[in-house]
Amino acid sequence: MKTIGKIINELRLKRRMTQRDLASRVGVSATAISQWERDENEPKSKHLIEISKVFNISLQFLTGESKVQGEAEPACILIRYYPSILAAGGCGSFVNDEAGDFTPVPKHAIKYKNINNISCIGVAGDSMAPVLLDGSIIAIDESETLIKDGKMYVFRHDGLLRVKCLKRTPKNLIVQSYNDSYETEIYELSDLNDFEVLGRVFWFSCEV
Repeated sequence: MKTIGKIINELRLKRRMTQRDLASRVGVSATAISQWERDENEPKSKHLIEISKVFNISLQFLTGESKVQGEAEPACILIRYYPSILAAGGCGSFVNDEAGDFTPVPKHAIKYKNINNISCIGVAGDSMAPVLLDGSIIAIDESETLIKDGKMYVFRHDGLLRVKCLKRTPKNLIVQSYNDSYETEIYELSDLNDFEVLGRVFWFSCEV
């Protein structure tokens, strides 16, 4: 019979969550998660309830009392979200540290991506409307920094964090908005001093 710690460990790894990720969702320390998984301690009742909510399973399955009722296949995966970082309309830099929250991203959108390379931030302004509205949340794959013509990227330019469609020619960088009110920008590559592609946008969510 599997222990509670073994079940927690298997569920966490299947969701591709770190112990720190699970700890933040349950409201305990990463050390507590580690102790549970090593069967050094057992979660209190209130923590068992929170864990069952995180993994969308029954308490009976979590405690090993039921082998029939397993976990429901998740439709979404929780991805690190930095609500204070806004692209397209603000100054700053994109820093992937331990700060932030989580937001659900559809599992089908992530496919075979490494979630350790994925982060979500907000969008400010209307330059990418009607595709990206003000307040949208975008998911960025930080491993995709090589510009593919016409794809949408988050990048830093002259101290500004921006989200635009990019094209590259042998001599120029072309920056395009979806909103026709914003003119296409063309920069000579030789003049781009403070410029860095931070990742490609592959998913977004917005409320109308």
